[in-house]
Amino acid sequence: MVSINDAKANAVMAAYIQGDYQSALREFRPLAEEENAVAQNNLGGMYYNGQGVAQDYVQAHMWFSLAAAQGNESARWNRDIVEEKMTPEQIAEARRLAREWKPKGEWPSGPVDTTIRIGPMPFPFGDVRTISCSSGAISLDFGRGQSVHGVGRNPGFLSLR
Repeated sequence: MVSINDAKANAVMAAYIQGDYQSALREFRPLAEEENAVAQNNLGGMYYNGQGVAQDYVQAHMWFSLAAAQGNESARWNRDIVEEKMTPEQIAEARRLAREWKPKGEWPSGPVDTTIRIGPMPFPFGDVRTISCSSGAISLDFGRGQSVHGVGRNPGFLSLR
């Protein structure tokens, strides 16, 4: 989880208080996308009030829910307030978005099977022709019967075959 240091937090809050919502948004959004509950709560408030973004109760609810799931009590309270202004369909949509939300840079859960034909791409072992992913294993095919394989989220231990 990412935290906001005191100097940065003061600068962001000063921008927010002075009505410089674009600057505040530029700082809050990346932190919120990296699971910072305070930033998620603040971003939810910006969507609730239409500050720097179009007012959107569904997005507000989603961000409040994500922060509340991490134990942020203000976000839980804010989520309950925004729910009073929403239709049952909007609430269902916001809950779906929160359930499906993934932190920025997180790999998808479950198996991913795909092959990408990329043409020649320089690589230490030669020019890569295709990249394949199947059940967490990654393969780079160089043609000529040579390929490289790795397993896991960070296949830094690729082996030449």
